[in-house]
Amino acid sequence: GAQQACSGVAASGDADGDEGSFVWADSQDADFVSTAPDQFMVRTSGGAVFTANSGTSGPAGNRLRVDGTLRVDTLGTAGSTTLCRNSTNQLASCSSSARYKDAITDLELGLAAVLRLRAVGYRWKTSGEADVGFVAEEVAAIDERLVTRNAHGDIEGVKYDQLSALLANAVQELAARERLAAKELAGLASEHAVLRATTAAQQARLDALEARLGGRVTR
Repeated sequence: GAQQACSGVAASGDADGDEGSFVWADSQDADFVSTAPDQFMVRTSGGAVFTANSGTSGPAGNRLRVDGTLRVDTLGTAGSTTLCRNSTNQLASCSSSARYKDAITDLELGLAAVLRLRAVGYRWKTSGEADVGFVAEEVAAIDERLVTRNAHGDIEGVKYDQLSALLANAVQELAARERLAAKELAGLASEHAVLRATTAAQQARLDALEARLGGRVTR
């Protein structure tokens, strides 16, 4: 039939009246209108809570699942816990305990890898915001373990936290080189002291010889 809308509410333009949409609004005296078919829209000025009991079907622990892109317009302040996504796509605290790791070995990446990193400045295409960082494709060329990929297998991001492991290795490598240089310098100083002592002893013997001969030896 003809396009219709609720009394006093402008029609969205869908001739079928945004079929398949669910719209629920709180007591605010303001319109809350769907904008397309097959939407689920809720306005709750007091906040929203989703909970499930132990009888809920699905993977254990998954109380709310978003099958698609999640958008969060506002973040809280003064947070201290970094969030990661685990192997089952759950948001989780970023973990580094040995409890979650196998085959732990010393990292072979160090100063040479750090020197290959190209720090860049750029602007985000979507917002125009200026930023600094690295190009994920360039980092992947150094080591694949330092980047993330999306569901299609495309390179997506840089594991910035993991770069600290490279930096630690690089600093330790520089410190080891500094200790070696200091040791070599100390060895050279010792050799120089021995050489000076030997030269002084030879000069003393030569002076003594000159004194016995009653004259100077041409040198």
